[in-house]
Amino acid sequence: MNRHTSVATSLVSRRVPLEPLEAEAALTPEARKSALRVQINTFVEQHLADPNLSPQTIADAHHISLRHLQQLLAEDDTSPAAWIRHRRLERCRLDLANPRRNARPIQAIAERWGFTNPTHFSRLFRAVYEKPPRDYRNLPPKACANRQQPCAE
Repeated sequence: MNRHTSVATSLVSRRVPLEPLEAEAALTPEARKSALRVQINTFVEQHLADPNLSPQTIADAHHISLRHLQQLLAEDDTSPAAWIRHRRLERCRLDLANPRRNARPIQAIAERWGFTNPTHFSRLFRAVYEKPPRDYRNLPPKACANRQQPCAE
């Protein structure tokens, strides 16, 4: 974590009691950008289950343009939609690998993380993890132990 990111994260997490304009002036442009990224990351993680979460809703919630959001994420070689999809798939993958969730239907896990179309979810999951969700769920624990397959941490 660089100096600007840690300052920005510190200010965001402590909720420094400065007036908004004072706080804005106290940060460098790089620190402001880092603080915004922290806020956006937190917002997305908190709203992954909402099927209406979209790049536009993220931008609106942070009072920035969609283009600005796209530029922020382009720095990480991703787009807002791809990032949302990746985070949702990862949450589904973790739930599928969790033995305590074996009784929960795969469709319910997908819906829990914002996927409303089971066919679309299954295709995306297979494309990323090279196995359909059902097969992934049924992987033996040894497949995870030797890290040949991506498994829950």
